[in-house]
Amino acid sequence: TGMALPMAPGVCSHAGDRSLIWLGPDEWLLLDNAAQADGAAEEARLEALLAPHAAAVCDVSDNRSVISLSGPGSIAVLASGCPLDLAALPAGSGCAQTMVARAQVIVLRRAEDRFEIMPRRSFSDYLMNWLAIAAQRL
Repeated sequence: TGMALPMAPGVCSHAGDRSLIWLGPDEWLLLDNAAQADGAAEEARLEALLAPHAAAVCDVSDNRSVISLSGPGSIAVLASGCPLDLAALPAGSGCAQTMVARAQVIVLRRAEDRFEIMPRRSFSDYLMNWLAIAAQRL
């Protein structure tokens, strides 16, 4: 992947438009934000690299949406519906699986006041509306 494999909870690695997120002791999520990304080619490449190991590669591109939230109040908006101490996530390298407004999400802290929230696609409209209302209330 061109990145160090994160080996601890709440850690991710970045290289250019790519991020590698630790989801569990034996599970990682590779994000590639490059417009020209070829998921099938990357999946085949990773499968070939991992062939000697007990590993599986799954393309889950259609599984989640990405909601970007940024600005000075972003942490307060998220915290109003999330039980996690978001301030404890290191800016630029922090990530977690958690709940926001009862929706299961992956939260990636890109910068001090910029987050990417990744709900399952079926929850994205609900979560967008919830975030808009939460932002108006703060």
